[in-house]
Formats: sequence, C-alpha cells, structure tokens
Amino acid sequence: MQLRLHYKPSGLKCEMTVTPLEWVLGRDRVDTMPPRRPTSSQNSQANDDILPPPEALPPMSTEGLYRYLGTLAGLVERQARATRNPTDTEAWIMKIEKFFDVIDCYEEQKASYAAFMLDKEVDHWWRMTKRLLEDQGPIVWNQFREAFYKKYFPDSVRQQKLIATEEEKTLKFQDGLKPYLKNKISILKLSVYSEVVDRTLIVENDNEELHQYREQQRKRNRNDGAHGNQAQKRKFVFGKPKEENKEDRQKPGAQGRVFSITHRDAQATSDVVTGTLRIHTLFARALINPGSTHSFVSISFAGLLGMPIDNIDFDLFVATPLGDSVVVDKIIRDCYVMIGYREMTVDLVLLDLQDFDVILGMDWLASYHASVDCFGKRVTFSIPGQPDFSFEGKHVDKPLHVISVLRASSLLRKSCQGFLAYVVNEENDLKLEKIPFVRDYPDVFPEDLLGLPPEREVEFTIDLAPETTPISKAPYKMAPMELKELKIQLQELLDKGFIRPSVSPWGAPILFVKKKYGSMRLCIDYIELNKVTVRNRYPLPRIDDLFDQLQGPCVFSKIDLRSSYHQLRVRGEDVPKTTFQTRYGHYEFLVMPFGLTNAPTAFMDLMNRVFEPYLDQFVVVFIDDILVYSKSREEHERHLSIVLQTLRDKRLYAKLKKCEFWLNKVSFLGHVVSKDGISVDSGKVDVVSNWKRPTTMTEIRSFLGLAGYYRQFIEGFSKIALPLTSLTQKGVKFEWSDDCEHSFQELKNILVTAPILTIPSAYASRQLKPYERNYPTHDLELAAMVFALKI
Repeated sequence: MQLRLHYKPSGLKCEMTVTPLEWVLGRDRVDTMPPRRPTSSQNSQANDDILPPPEALPPMSTEGLYRYLGTLAGLVERQARATRNPTDTEAWIMKIEKFFDVIDCYEEQKASYAAFMLDKEVDHWWRMTKRLLEDQGPIVWNQFREAFYKKYFPDSVRQQKLIATEEEKTLKFQDGLKPYLKNKISILKLSVYSEVVDRTLIVENDNEELHQYREQQRKRNRNDGAHGNQAQKRKFVFGKPKEENKEDRQKPGAQGRVFSITHRDAQATSDVVTGTLRIHTLFARALINPGSTHSFVSISFAGLLGMPIDNIDFDLFVATPLGDSVVVDKIIRDCYVMIGYREMTVDLVLLDLQDFDVILGMDWLASYHASVDCFGKRVTFSIPGQPDFSFEGKHVDKPLHVISVLRASSLLRKSCQGFLAYVVNEENDLKLEKIPFVRDYPDVFPEDLLGLPPEREVEFTIDLAPETTPISKAPYKMAPMELKELKIQLQELLDKGFIRPSVSPWGAPILFVKKKYGSMRLCIDYIELNKVTVRNRYPLPRIDDLFDQLQGPCVFSKIDLRSSYHQLRVRGEDVPKTTFQTRYGHYEFLVMPFGLTNAPTAFMDLMNRVFEPYLDQFVVVFIDDILVYSKSREEHERHLSIVLQTLRDKRLYAKLKKCEFWLNKVSFLGHVVSKDGISVDSGKVDVVSNWKRPTTMTEIRSFLGLAGYYRQFIEGFSKIALPLTSLTQKGVKFEWSDDCEHSFQELKNILVTAPILTIPSAYASRQLKPYERNYPTHDLELAAMVFALKI
C-alpha cells in the first residue's frame, strides 16, 4: 500500500510517493517534503525557482502512529460532545488548533481538516453553511471557527461564562487577602476584578504609610523622653507629613471610622437611621450610624452653629467607605442635641460631609445607653434613672436598579422577558371601621360580588324590532397580552356565575378599553344589536332638575354601587341575545352587561323603585350614583342609616373606595354641591383655563362643546360666543381675529371666575336665524317667549 500526497502552494508543485510502513520503521528516509510557503521577502522571486530541500523527517515509531491516529479519533469524539455542551465547543476548537500546530498545517487546509472530523448532523450543518461561504471565496480557518462558534457557542453563552469567570476571580482574590484588607474591601461590594485590585493597592499603601508614620512617632517620643528635647510638630495629612511650626510638639495619633457619609451610602446600609434633629439652635439632617466610632458635623453646618471650634489633642485618622484615610483635628465640644424635650450633649468632629449635616456615632449612642432598631428605624434611649424615650427615623428607600436603554435593548434581543408597567400611586385611607354609622353596615361594602343577584321586581329585557334575525360578527383580533387578560376575566365571570357557555346564533365581538388607573375593562360591541332594539322610553332625570332639590343642605354623603349593572338579572328569554364571541368560545350573560342601549334606563327604573319613598326628601339618585343630603349632622345620621339599611334589605352593594361620607361639599355629576349652592367642578374648569387657542374649525367646535355645557349659567353666552360660532358656519374661511381672541378669553374667564351657579337664575340664549332678523320687535319678543316655553 502506498500513500500519494499532492501539494500545490503558490503555483509550486511537488509529488512524493511514500511507503507508510517504511516511514513508520525509519527505512529509506524521505528525501523530499512539501516546500514551505514563501515568505513576503520571497514573493518577488519567480514561481519556477527551486527551493532547497528541507531536513529529512525523523523516523516515527509504531507507537507514535497509533497516538497520531488516536488523536484524530479523539477529536471526532470531542466534536460530538462539543455540539451538545457550549463549554466543550471551546475546548474542541482549542484542541484542534493545537493539533494543527503539531502537524504544521497550512491555513488553506485547516477548514478542510476540521470539516473532515465532523459527523452526522454537524456534518450536514457544515455542508449547508459551506455553500453560503463559498460564494465569498476560499474558506479559511477563521471563517469556519466563527461559524462553528455562532452555531454551538453563541455570544450570549460566551458572555455569561466571562461574567461568571470575572466574579469567580474577584471572590478568589478577596479570599486570599489578609484579614484587615479583606474586611475593608468586602465592605465596598465591588464585583469588577480590576477595581478590587486597584482599591486593595490604595488601602494597602495607606496602611503602610500610616504604619511608617507611627514608627516615626514612637521613635520621636523615645528621643523626647531620653533627652528632654522638643520635637518638631508635624501633621499627617492623607498619608504625607506636612511641615508645621518647629516649636510645636508632635501630636499623638488615633484611628476612627465612618461607614456612611453620603445618602447613597445610607441607602446601601440597613443598620443606620436618618431623620431631622435639633442641634444647638438649628435643625439638621442627621444620620445615626452605629458603624461610626465618633460623631461628626459638616464644615458648612459647623459655621452656621456659631459655637467655638477647638483643636483636638491628637490627629484623628478617619477611614471612609471608599477606603481613604482622612485626618481631622477640629472639634465642637458639648453641642446640644434635642430629642423631644430632652437635652443631650455631643462632641462633634469637623468632617467634609456631603448629604448630611451631622453623623451621630457610637461614642454618643453608648454614652446615652441607646439601642437601634434597624428594621423599625427607631433609636431607644435607656438612661439610668430616667424613663425610656425614642427617636423615630425615616425609612430609607432602597435604591432603584436602573439600566440604560441600550442595555435594555440588548437584554430584549437576547430573549430576556420584559414588562411594560403602568404605575400609579393610588392613595385611599378610607377605612370602614373609622366611619361613624357606616361601620355598622360592613355587608353593604363587600370586596367583590360573589354570585348572581337575587330576583328583583325589575328585569332587563331586550325587545327587538319585528322580523329581526340573529346577528353574529366575527371576533376582533387581539394582542397576546389582551388574550391573556381575556382568559383571566372570563374565568372570573364564570366563577361568579355572571356568564355561561352559549350555543346561541347571536354573537357580538369584544374589545378591551383601558381604565383610568391602567387596568383593562372588557367591553362587548353590541352596536348591531342596539340598532334592532326597541328603545325603552323610561326617562332619565335631567341633571338640572336633580339640582333643584339641593338648596340649603350642608352635610353630604355620596355612595357609588359596585359593578352596578351586574346586580340586575337579564330576563331568561333574552339571555341568548347577549351572547358574545371570543377566541375561547361563545358565552352569554345572565346579568345585565355594559354596552346595551336600554341598560341605563333599566337600572334607573330599579333605583327609583328602591328609593321612591325618599326621593326629593334627602336622596338624589342618578343611575348608580346616590347622593344623601341633610341640613344638620343629626339629621344626616338618620338619613344615612335609612339609605344603608335600604341597600342591605334590597341586597344592593356599594364600592367603599368610591364612596364619600360626612362632607361639607361634594362633587356630583360634574358639579360641586355645598351649602352655598352649586359651583363648577374644578376639574372641568382646569381643562377650560388651560385650553390652547384653537387653530382649526374642529378645535373650535370642541371648545364650544365643552364651554356650552355651562351655557345655561352664563348670561349672554350666545352673544359672547358669536365670533367663534361664526367660524364654524359652512363656507366661512378660518381667520382668527381680535374679536375671536376676545371671545375665547372671555369665555374662559367667565367659567373660571364664576364661583356659584344658581339654578333658578338660569339663562337661555341663541342666535337669530336669517329670516328672524327681519322680524319687528314685538314678534321677536313673542319668539323669545315661545323659545323659553320649549326649553
């Protein structure tokens, strides 16, 4: 058997025939080998130059050949493991690169050799990848390695490995430090290896300088004792000696520490208490820190106190959270600290503080027998012979973990889960047990409706026009989050018994509408059903008629029913008409749903029957809003008890969160009602006062529509608004004039400044029609009377 090798680098051609057995046994050494690749200096030579023969290959033993073949087999086996484990992928690439170096493989051949070792599905993957790469030219080893890494060792896994390695290096480095270094470095909570090393060097250098200074100090003290000489006074500032007056004596040194200087440090530490204390004659932002050996005051706040500042008899070396050493030598002695009416004293060392005026440390806490409740942020003082007293601190909020937009985008691209949060700070301190008389009716204010309402004297009916056939529309398309919310709300409605599966031929689509505080309301689009429904002619009360009764009351309570429509049943034969379609099936309502044309009038009918004996006496009802009004608190107690008892008897339930009790004024149906009368709701007024100048005809109509809601309270509204209404007429070019601006601002001013709207003195006005402008005066007066009677 013969092995025939063919090699053709850079245009040179060399062939050789070798007997493998002779090669293995060392007989007839090979005299020719493939020539080396020409170097850059040889590129200028002709291609047909003959290179000198290289040194002969030394004989290879049988054991060496078996090892060589075993290495190839091992690489193939490693490849199989590499495709299953990303860590083995990197090991296989490193192993095969090492093998290339051993056999002195050329760059053009490395990709082919590596592909030879692929097997099964990996080989199939490479064949597909190779077709794409061949379009770009010859495939080299870097292209193969990059494609292999991208498939079996992606960047996300590689970065995780690097991060883990970085943390592991940091922990191992800290574990190997000396105890005094390890204690100082571990406090800093550093995670980057280079930062830990740099900080360790800084702390170690400071410690070495401090040690040298102490040695010099001890030597000087011994010399002073032996010879009675006066040594130079030298101060140690940030680890370096500074020349001072030569006649002064060197101060002794002492060590101190403070573990929290800034607000960020306080946030990161759970065993500190922050708050406001009276220091001498001023209020100060104080930090009570058991980790501080001494008590400190900021240099700026010390200047405001106006107390004498003394020199310390020794230099105090203060270790900060960053590992720095600061030397201080100024102090304010016997400074008063007031907690309640108790007066205590403290010695405050001057230190450059950023976010706090005063830091009260262990020296002060120990002298007054203080104990710190870290969780409750409370400091209790147990001075012998005196009753205990406490200082209540502020709870320090945990710092937010904020990332940049680029970082967030990178995480989302790596399939990390993200949430879009709609955060609202909703404050409601209304507690049932604290409301007089109302607390006796807890069953009227349940947390939720738990089942079908009882049979009532009024049922919701759906009467259709003659010859109406069932109408069904396909469901609307929904986003994934909406589908998730749909599942939740459907299950809640099923659990309460408000809906049930349906086989009705009717079907309305559904959609979600966002509520004020971000939650989603399930709405059924009954627009097609409403078109064929016979209208219920039961009248809804006019809002101004309701307000006619509110003259003179001074105590008010407002009650809002919970899911009011769901407290009224649907007539049995009309249940199939309420069917709605979803991706998860057809369902029909057993209770009155939202969105049907006759729903408000049906519920208004129910409420009028329930409160019929008390209407216009001390109760005003508009659909599901109930207003209880009285002329005195004693009278209001009786009225409120009657209304709550009626709700209990009729098994109607209210939502405590939306109720208000025992008020001097109340917002009701877009107005504010008080003993002085009816005023404009400030919310609507703010909208008007902040309204920007209209720039289109549509914006003018929108403004007039909002302002026109109160036109009956404004004398001459039609005349004031004439320049604006003229612009809304057909064929009139939009030109904003001075008259329009004056009309716009005057309407805004009237709505904002008119505090009380008196219903009996209402106004009505409109513009004259074109043919009415030719009427004589007596005809216009008669037309005004007719217009007034028609209102």
